[in-house]
Amino acid sequence: MEILKGILIGVLGFFICIFMISLSFVNVVHTTVLNVDFMVEQIAHIDFALLLEDVLRIYFQNMELPDNFLQSSSTEINAIIKMQVKELLTSVYAYLHGTDDISHIEVRLHELFLTLKPSLANALYDSLTQQGEKIPKQELEKRFDIIWEQLLKEIPETLKVDEELLAAQDVATISDVRTAFQSFQYTYLGLIFFILLLAGIVVFVNKSIVLSLRHMGIIVLVPGILQVLFIFLLNQTGTWPSLTERVPKYMTTYVSNVLKAFAHSLQLFTIIYIIVGSLLIGVSVMISMGVFKTIKKSDVNS
Repeated sequence: MEILKGILIGVLGFFICIFMISLSFVNVVHTTVLNVDFMVEQIAHIDFALLLEDVLRIYFQNMELPDNFLQSSSTEINAIIKMQVKELLTSVYAYLHGTDDISHIEVRLHELFLTLKPSLANALYDSLTQQGEKIPKQELEKRFDIIWEQLLKEIPETLKVDEELLAAQDVATISDVRTAFQSFQYTYLGLIFFILLLAGIVVFVNKSIVLSLRHMGIIVLVPGILQVLFIFLLNQTGTWPSLTERVPKYMTTYVSNVLKAFAHSLQLFTIIYIIVGSLLIGVSVMISMGVFKTIKKSDVNS
């Protein structure tokens, strides 16, 4: 009987640990990925100038462009693109929250590229001059205008989500994502309910306050200790060569900062688990040693 009881407590403890770790990561997702302010803040770490270089190399194949040829105007380029991305993210999250229609999600490509054009032309001229190519600026601007017109013809004026042009399955998928986003906040309550339910079963099976406190203390400590390891890995993963070699250069800082933000969000529940687990174990030990009983007797005698 004691063996079956031990197995049952072990199984219950395993599921409680799983639910507690899930609760921690639900909090991480809620404070990061599902938080528009966090996402807008993180795009500041994406080097869009480097990304744009890769795009422009396709259209300037007849020129041997040096690395980082947009470096001289990277500040202006990044500021312009980040503003557009911020507007896009805001409209996406407004749709997910149910405060806006999906038709408001759009990217005005022509407007974006026309705003970028002066900065791109100047940066291209500066880089070629530094490379030693003596091309008159007017000639370069003429060649740039020809390629630019071709570029604008090949890209749509506006990228917009139109439900009428989407397949029924795609519309259903988008709707499901929106529903899941709005329902995600209830995941907290669901996980807490199951944790408390299983903890109650542990107490019922043990039929002893001391054993229940000790077992629950150990169970609560386990996810806390595991999450310390997760936090360490998340803080270190962004610098691993195996990751940085696979991530584009313009995304390396962004990915590293996002992983560190995940680690930071995980700290709160980790500290709570370690403190609560330690207190439960400490209280169970003090009860078993008769500390509270001794204190009570001394209070009565006094």
